[in-house]
Amino acid sequence: MSFAPKDEHEAQVQFALERGIPAISAVMGSQRLPFPSMVFDVVHCARCRVPWHAEGISFRIQRFQYLS
Repeated sequence: MSFAPKDEHEAQVQFALERGIPAISAVMGSQRLPFPSMVFDVVHCARCRVPWHAEGISFRIQRFQYLS
């Protein structure tokens, strides 16, 4: 899954779908996403302005464990 501005990455979703790779384009807001827990191997967030450096490496590891 990739979080990014839809206008810039819509072509990437189409590219993946044409090659048989499951892809989803979703608008991210402050509400829970409409996907069940534990369904993604990787989540990518482009320009989502999450201050990864503010919490250090433990924050990233915790988020990875949560998503895994």
